[in-house]
Amino acid sequence: SVTWEKNPDYWGYDEKFPQNRLPYIDEYRSLLMPDMSTRLAALRTGKIDYMGNTGDVNIYSVDDLDTLQRTNPEIEVWSVYEQAPDPFLFNWALPPVSDVNVRKALQMAVDRETISATYFKGYGDPTPGGLLSQNVAKGFYWPYEEWPEEVKKGYRYDPAGAEELLDEAGYPRGADGIRFKTNLVWHDAQDLSYIELLAATYYRDIGVDVVIEALPGQQLRPRRAAGDYDGINNTMAATGTGSPWGMMAKL
Repeated sequence: SVTWEKNPDYWGYDEKFPQNRLPYIDEYRSLLMPDMSTRLAALRTGKIDYMGNTGDVNIYSVDDLDTLQRTNPEIEVWSVYEQAPDPFLFNWALPPVSDVNVRKALQMAVDRETISATYFKGYGDPTPGGLLSQNVAKGFYWPYEEWPEEVKKGYRYDPAGAEELLDEAGYPRGADGIRFKTNLVWHDAQDLSYIELLAATYYRDIGVDVVIEALPGQQLRPRRAAGDYDGINNTMAATGTGSPWGMMAKL
């Protein structure tokens, strides 16, 4: 655990209640619990008062959230809007994803609205957000409704259009129905069921065979740095993505 104690000489006051000197609490203790099930059990039994806000401490599993709200309706839940923790990076140095039409096809093959309504049970926002989230980066992003129609077209679910792009890119279906095989290096801290859904359903439907390789971060990061992956790679290998502050820190 890590413990912080109140500084009796702290000078600050609450901006909303100027008569109240800060801090309000005498002690704050953070318990280090690597296992999610342990954290959830501690939350349910009142051994901890609060959980979330940073990294893996947030509840990313919709099933875990539903169970928690069903068994402990008294626990208050706050949504955290951020860039999805498991989008893809493309290795532009290697074919086939070095071709922009292949990358567009992989995007157009995914039905974001259906995934949001079913897999994420309505908690997700399927609106394309570009590089920065449209929920957390007010003033830093280009609103989707202002995107040119040609750009919006590339983000709509259109498997037939995706197949046309792959044909034009020179990747016709083979006798087995497969156009090409590509490797997805995945951070093993993330739920594999999401990418398994994409690979087995949406990408398979357009003739793309995705081989998933789940690795711990200490193996994944050096492979990304060396460009040692076939085509698409999880952003958990990177740092500082998803917010304007993180992006500026990389400049």
